[in-house]
This record gives sequence, C-alpha cells and structure tokens, in this order.
Amino acid sequence: MVERLVERLVERLVERLVERLVERLVERLVERLVERLVERLVERLVERLVERLVERLVERLVERLMERLVERLVERLVERLAEGLVERQVERLVERLAERLVERLVERLVILLKQTLRPTAHS
Repeated sequence: MVERLVERLVERLVERLVERLVERLVERLVERLVERLVERLVERLVERLVERLVERLVERLVERLMERLVERLVERLVERLAEGLVERQVERLVERLAERLVERLVERLVILLKQTLRPTAHS
C-alpha cells in the first residue's frame, strides 16, 4: 500500500515535472518562433518603407533635375533666339545705313556731275 502511494506520488511528481518542462520548452519555442516571425515582418516592413522612401526621393530628384535641365535648355534657346534676332536687327541696321550712305553718295555724285557738266560762264 505504501509502495503504491509512493509510486503514485512519484508518478504525479514526474508528470508535473514533465508537464512543466514541456510547458517551458513549448513557451521558449513559441517565443523564438514569434520573435523570428516578428523580426521577418519588421524586416519586410522596413524594406518596403525604405523602397518607398527611395522611390519618392529619386522621383523628387529626377523632377528637380528635369526642371533644371528644362530651365537650362529654355535659357539656351532664348539666348540663341535673342542672338538670332539681334543679328537680324544688326543686319537690317547695316543694310539701312548702307542704303543711306549709297543714296548720299549718289546725291553728291549727281551734284558733282551737274557742276562739272554745267557750262561755265567763261566758255
């Protein structure tokens, strides 16, 4: 009888010990699994966030660069157009001046010719 009692007590003790051990092991395993899962989730989230941030930054940088490039191109085009306009205006001015000079020269030549061709009072 005492033997059985001791046997039952020992069985119960061993059962409780085994249960506790199994509980602890399962708790540790679950903790590790949850930690790994959380780490993976956090890593993925961080990767996605970083990707989005990098995409946004790159988009902004590209937009700024494109704006600068367009500004430079427009400036160059305006300069070229202005240079062309100035060249044309200068050409027109030179043409007008040349025409006026030629007109004046012709007028003077006509006056000189008239003076030389006029019969003098002596002849």
